[in-house]
Amino acid sequence: MKQGGADVVMGARDVERGKKAAVECGREGNGTIRAVQLDVEDEASVHQAAEWIERECGGLDVIVNNAGMAYKGSTFGPKEAQKTVDVNVRGTIRVCERMMKLKPTDESHGLRVVNVASRAGLLRIFQNQELRNRFERASSKADVLQLMDEFVDSIGDGTYRDKGWPDTMYGVSKAGLSAYTRVLAREWEGKNVFVNAVCPGYCKTEMTSWRGVKPPVEGAETPVMLALCPKSECTTGKFFAENREIDF
Repeated sequence: MKQGGADVVMGARDVERGKKAAVECGREGNGTIRAVQLDVEDEASVHQAAEWIERECGGLDVIVNNAGMAYKGSTFGPKEAQKTVDVNVRGTIRVCERMMKLKPTDESHGLRVVNVASRAGLLRIFQNQELRNRFERASSKADVLQLMDEFVDSIGDGTYRDKGWPDTMYGVSKAGLSAYTRVLAREWEGKNVFVNAVCPGYCKTEMTSWRGVKPPVEGAETPVMLALCPKSECTTGKFFAENREIDF
């Protein structure tokens, strides 16, 4: 985004690591890049980051929700599922609800919200048609969070298989994120706000133990396209990968 001339604020739990990353990423392009402390699980941290952005930048025009986590190997349990949901779903909700209160710096651009989801959370992971329908038809944040709570609870009491849940904490959390993306897009439709989900692909990052097949710069191409494309080309409530729309 910086290479496209944008002024970027990078949220990081460890602000010193964030500052180092900002320096590494800031060597090319005409924009600027700065780091601010931001932990998506911490309400106070999100609030303070929003205040900093408002004070230092005057507002914001793009929100890219890239915070996410996944456990390694066969790790699977109720505590781990709760953590995965808290970061990948509740954290994104928390950031959206606070950051979307800020005024845009450029009304002509329209606010862009880009939620980094995954093909691992496509609706096809649900073999249970009732569950799939509930994700597809979720009409509120409460609907999405109810599904996430049911998933965690069913792991805790050992009934998740009987109830049709897949055994992927990451996948279910990303399905929840995609459902929330659709909910948010409907809530803000017609208000100069464009909300979409995107799969960056299997990238070589710390989260994938550097086993991915795409360098991060390639993974960023589709999120950046959605963030910076001309307003006339904007859509909302869709899912993208490799610079094109795909099915949820």
